Amino acid sequence: MRFLISLCASLLLLLINGSTTSSSDPCYNYTILDEYWRDIANYYYSSGNDSLVEWRGWYRLYLGGLSAQMSEWCVSTTHCGGETGLSLSGSHPRLQDGVVTREVVGTNDWVWMWSSSSCGSYKSNSIRVKACPGDYYVYELVKPNTSIPRPMYCAVAFQNISSDPCYNYKSLDRPWRANNESGNSICDYSFSWNGWYRLFYRGMNIQLPETCVSIYRCNTQVPLWLNGPHPRTEDGVVIREVCGGTYGTQCCDYKPRPIRVKACPGNYYVYELVKPNSWCAGYCTNISTISQPISTISPAITTRTNNTLNYDPCINYNTLNDSWRNILSYGYIYGSSAKYDDTGVNWDGWYRLFLNGLSAQMPEWCVSYLTCGGFSSLWLAGSHPRLEDGVVTRDIYGSYFEQCSYYRSDPIQVKACPGNYYVYKFTRPDLSIPSPAYCSVRFTTPSVDPCYNYNSLDETWRATNNSYNSSNIRRDYFQGWYRLFYNGQSAQMPESCVNQYMCGTYYPMWINGSHPRLEDGVVTRQVCGSGWSGCCTYKSLPIQVKACPGNYYVYEFVRPVFLGAYCADVTRLSAASSTTAATPTAFITPTVTSTGSTTSSSDPCYNYTILDEYWRDIQANYYYSSGNDSLVEWRGWYRLYLRGLSAQMSEWCVSTTQCGGETGLSLNGSHPRLEDGVVTRDVVGTNAWVWMWSSSSCGSYKSNSIRVKACPGDYYVYELVKPNASIPRPMYCAVAFQNISSDPCYNYKSLDRPWRANNESGTYICDYSFSWNGWYRFFYRGMNIQLPETCVSIYRCNTQVPLWLNGPHPRTEDGVVIREVCGGTYGTQCCDYKTRPIRVKACPGNYYVYELVRPNSWCAGYCTNISTISQPISTISPAITTRTNNTLNYDPCINYNTLNDSWRNIRSYGYIYGSSAKYDDTGVNWDGWYRLFLNGLSAQMPEWCVSYLTCGGFSSLWLAGSHPRLEDGVVTRDIYGSYFEQCSYYRSDPIQVKACPGNYYVYKFTRPDLSIPSPAYCSVRFTTPSVDPCYNYNSLDETWRATNYSYNSSNIRCDYSQGWYRLFYNGQSAQIPESCVNQYMCGTYIPMWLNGSHPRLEDGVVTRQVCGSGWSGCCTYRSFPIQVKACPGNYYVYEFVSPVFCGAYCADVTRLSAASSTTAATPTAFITPTVITTGVRDHCSELSCSEDEHCGEKNGVYGCLCNTNHSRWHSESFDFSETCESSSGSMSVSRCQLFEAGFSADILHLNDPSCKGTVRNGRVEFHFDNNEHICGTNLVANGTHFIYDNFILGTPRTEGLISREKILKLSFSCAYPQTQTLSMNVEINPLESIVHKSLPAGEGRYRVRMIPYQDNEFTRPFTGSLDAELNQEMHVEVRVEGVDSRQFALVIDTCWATPVKDPDYSLRWDLIVQECPNPNDDTVELLQNGVSTSSGFSFRMFIFTANSTKLYLHCAVQLCLLSSNHCSVNCNSGQHWRKRRSLDFHDSSSISMGPLMLSEGNTDKWVKDKVKVSKASSLCASLMVLFVFMMSFLILF
Repeated sequence: MRFLISLCASLLLLLINGSTTSSSDPCYNYTILDEYWRDIANYYYSSGNDSLVEWRGWYRLYLGGLSAQMSEWCVSTTHCGGETGLSLSGSHPRLQDGVVTREVVGTNDWVWMWSSSSCGSYKSNSIRVKACPGDYYVYELVKPNTSIPRPMYCAVAFQNISSDPCYNYKSLDRPWRANNESGNSICDYSFSWNGWYRLFYRGMNIQLPETCVSIYRCNTQVPLWLNGPHPRTEDGVVIREVCGGTYGTQCCDYKPRPIRVKACPGNYYVYELVKPNSWCAGYCTNISTISQPISTISPAITTRTNNTLNYDPCINYNTLNDSWRNILSYGYIYGSSAKYDDTGVNWDGWYRLFLNGLSAQMPEWCVSYLTCGGFSSLWLAGSHPRLEDGVVTRDIYGSYFEQCSYYRSDPIQVKACPGNYYVYKFTRPDLSIPSPAYCSVRFTTPSVDPCYNYNSLDETWRATNNSYNSSNIRRDYFQGWYRLFYNGQSAQMPESCVNQYMCGTYYPMWINGSHPRLEDGVVTRQVCGSGWSGCCTYKSLPIQVKACPGNYYVYEFVRPVFLGAYCADVTRLSAASSTTAATPTAFITPTVTSTGSTTSSSDPCYNYTILDEYWRDIQANYYYSSGNDSLVEWRGWYRLYLRGLSAQMSEWCVSTTQCGGETGLSLNGSHPRLEDGVVTRDVVGTNAWVWMWSSSSCGSYKSNSIRVKACPGDYYVYELVKPNASIPRPMYCAVAFQNISSDPCYNYKSLDRPWRANNESGTYICDYSFSWNGWYRFFYRGMNIQLPETCVSIYRCNTQVPLWLNGPHPRTEDGVVIREVCGGTYGTQCCDYKTRPIRVKACPGNYYVYELVRPNSWCAGYCTNISTISQPISTISPAITTRTNNTLNYDPCINYNTLNDSWRNIRSYGYIYGSSAKYDDTGVNWDGWYRLFLNGLSAQMPEWCVSYLTCGGFSSLWLAGSHPRLEDGVVTRDIYGSYFEQCSYYRSDPIQVKACPGNYYVYKFTRPDLSIPSPAYCSVRFTTPSVDPCYNYNSLDETWRATNYSYNSSNIRCDYSQGWYRLFYNGQSAQIPESCVNQYMCGTYIPMWLNGSHPRLEDGVVTRQVCGSGWSGCCTYRSFPIQVKACPGNYYVYEFVSPVFCGAYCADVTRLSAASSTTAATPTAFITPTVITTGVRDHCSELSCSEDEHCGEKNGVYGCLCNTNHSRWHSESFDFSETCESSSGSMSVSRCQLFEAGFSADILHLNDPSCKGTVRNGRVEFHFDNNEHICGTNLVANGTHFIYDNFILGTPRTEGLISREKILKLSFSCAYPQTQTLSMNVEINPLESIVHKSLPAGEGRYRVRMIPYQDNEFTRPFTGSLDAELNQEMHVEVRVEGVDSRQFALVIDTCWATPVKDPDYSLRWDLIVQECPNPNDDTVELLQNGVSTSSGFSFRMFIFTANSTKLYLHCAVQLCLLSSNHCSVNCNSGQHWRKRRSLDFHDSSSISMGPLMLSEGNTDKWVKDKVKVSKASSLCASLMVLFVFMMSFLILF
């Protein structure tokens, strides 16, 4: 009792203290921050800047009064009120964590679209965070890093959940969202999102994908998927990041707002979907997750019925009086979203439409998307019936953007009723249509005759020949009946296309149909508006029209849905109304050149004016120009030339060609033949700025017709006239083709480009990056292939806009023909982009040659059709380039070919200055060994990343690994190729390399892999310093280079320096930073830092890559590598080179001592080279000898000598010590013993020269592993062991051809035994058991585990104890851990069962024999063997009939070297046994598991004793590691 009283008193004290919480607890002492613009849902630009705020103390976040928290997620387009949104780099803490520190990162809104690495590309200052009771957080906010552009802390708030979303959701049955669908670009920002949703696929459950979805899948541009697994039921509501990929292989470079997800009983999920921030993105569904729904409580479905129907639907109907169905709602014009969806309505019977209580009807004409409350607007395909027609069936169409009949829904029944109204038997629209909605429109029946009750419109600016005035653009806003006049004369609306910008407005409006007759009464007509992309780009609301006595018309005008005005057609006015045209204020008269012929003056073939103006060329000119052929006074006939070459007018639309103006004019049809004489041809215009907006842009302008004649001599003459003045800056276009001097069937360049096939995708290679000249023949890995003749989907052929031939290939007898080339840019558009036409010829031998030209613009590429592959027939082929000039003997260092191509230089700045890929090493006949030169000076291949378009080709090839040393002889090195900034995107075939006396290398180049686009081997030249740069450098002491110095927009710094430099800051020695520097620091746009650590003194001169920070991350830009050297006195010198962009080398001020932190001095604007001379040096102070060593001199060199009491164990091996761990090793030697033997520590390295030693406590330590630090280690096998071997090498420093200094070589190995037996004693008892296997004591480094699973996917191991039923299928995995999975595979050799624990027991049953299932047991299935470090099999449970219910499993396993290609065996071949090879198998062991016991309820009656469950833990004997010390000491004199 006394204890209870004491306890109560303590609790009371706690409660009292809790009510007066300590003032130090930030959970109760904070400032509220409630600013709506911090919401990650806000992506509009703002000028907020948290670096200007004086932050003090702790803050709690709110959004609109709702408790919020800092975002943990990157959201691609969110500013949070500034420019760079700041979020936590990690999760929030838990209550028990107390106050924690979290890093803060920033994502710039303008960056995400440029790079997948934009998320968190800025590093801000860390903050402290605490979780508080009541489920909220407080933050100790601080001033963000001032180098970040307008940073703002971001907040996110989630609505409180008032009821369980598993039973309160909206159903989304959208089969068009599945990840196997494509073709459309439906954007989820067009829909209204609110609350929780459950996803269906035609009535079946479906869920969001959890893995990457390719761009343009799911009928959207950016498919959205869940970046993380779905939760379990017990997890409740979780938050998940949502990802989308925008370019190529990028899966998650676009990140919209995160969503909440919940797993529900019945095996389905609900999602709180939100509107994506921007971009055309859409939520996907994963077709592979479809399942039948289990009956649960579902939300009520909307039922649209309010009447019991009898026979006559005109009397018994339901009413639909939804104002949002009105086509006059102007939805998509005013940015409305799709809030309604008629697929979610339970339609029942007949319906009559009303709008605001007044009778309405379905429209019979095109209605744009997002007009009637949904995404796709449904309208009646056909006229309404008459009374006498009774019930009729009408098709229903749905719009997709401006395409009126893109979707076709199920037909409906319609009936006309007395009283002038209609009823409709609506049905559920097709689920493949996105958010469809039935539309309605209301027409008023005039109460009086509009022929006598109208408003007059007499405004001259409405004339079809009146161009708009930019200072007074007209727009109609009226409603009612009108009659048109022009200067008092009756006029009417035009019935055909009116060019854009006429009728005093942007979009002139005309009737798309004929006017009615008197007897027709009031009719409805559609109205078109002319725009950039064609005559009927915009479709306004239909109007009513009536023909009146007196030959005039009246129109019921309605307000247009765009900036347009109704036109008056002045071309139909009487001649009396025509006035004399005003003389143009300016005109151009082309130069008249007489032909000099005396042929009949009536024949224009001999009486013409020559027109030779280069800007008219469609082949070359697509830049803007101010030419205008409507200002030219054209007179008579003209013949076209281009730079003296006979030309002709273009018959082809070219999307981006202005021909010197803005709108290129071409013939609308083919040229005539000689026998046709003079013909008239229509002329059409294509505006260069329009094609990207619409597939109908080609020929969208109609100009005045011209006359054309074909002439003897294969040329044409044209009677050019002034183009239609309403066309923006029209110019007649010309095209000329080069004369063919020799047959292109035998004079072509071979293009063997398998990556161009139409079954390839994933990269964006643009043909404007290549240099095109002449005729080409296509191959596919040596076989014929040709261009496609049909549409190729966007992003195929490894480009953005695949190009195909818009027409059939010619026949051999056709000779050379001209073909149009098409490309599709959006959705299902196949030919909305038209590049320049090409010439094609069919050749003997069943192949084609093409005169390919550079596409005008856009990222387009010529495709090849994989279905046209054929074996080539032997013909005369063009000569192939052979790169050989020497007969090779044995030594490639003496007998090599020279490659002295200046374009191979990585410092050519190719892609920076817009160079194209002119060279391709796949077309070279490589033969033997090569030595590289640049301008006659020795060069070598680079060992680091080289950007694309740098070395003369598209993909730049570089050496993946260091060059060999002299003693290495011939080595093999991998070759990587770049794709844009991705350095190792391509992998070519390896090459052989050799180091030669005289400090140069030779390479055995081979033909690069054909899957790489235009690859070229790169070269670079490094100069060896003639004097030590540590004492011969230029000083750079400029304060603006500091990492905390922001750039000044009026004085942006860019480095152009070359040579060796040492950095200072205010007189104090500084160095380049080794980590990310935020953009705009160091006084420049792109600050440059060292991507790697600085060298040590003993490393000498090393090469380091340089990174430049940009919008999209820390290493957006890679400049040329530089050479660096560590110098005595603890400083560095750098060989700077001119960057490939506007950047500057930074000075890291964070490493300076506190004493140096002073006010920055005014920076100097010049660099003074300073040669530093040394005085008397204290050599011993630079050595740092250990306590067992002392500084001394030997043979004129200072070093660390061994103390007299220093032990001399193993002096012949320099006190060598070795440790082996799995596939790695560490070894060390005595520094003083080395020095006494004449070897300096700084010259020692492993097989790879870059793997140098580290001096620690008087020992030189080395390390290698088989992952990222291989260091030239070789893996070999001798039949009893597998061995990792390497050596420590010390070579003399010499620049000459010979040396008499001794060489040190210490060889060492780590060896592991081949065979060993291990057992795992475990009892597998009842049905839920897990096998835990632990290792015994010993030197073991590897583990072999055997685990039973419940399923054949090996995802659900048995837990608890395990009882098995007779004939139950058992799944067993055997796995090895601790070995290099890239080099080894585990092979199950034999598995067997015994009734006792002894694996050698005489009674046994074989399950696997010689790596294959026992042929006498057909229940055994080998699921995987010899392909990875995990193998598995299954069998059905059995018992030994000798009165036992226990089973023990045993397996003998082997480790196999994957490179041998002998690790797996085909058990179905009938000859599966193979002879063991010592080089294949390198380690073996046995493992046992058991007993497996029958469950009590499944044993037969003869079982005498009840089986007792064993709880013993399992044991796994380790694969023992035997250290075999193999070392030799080699001194060469």
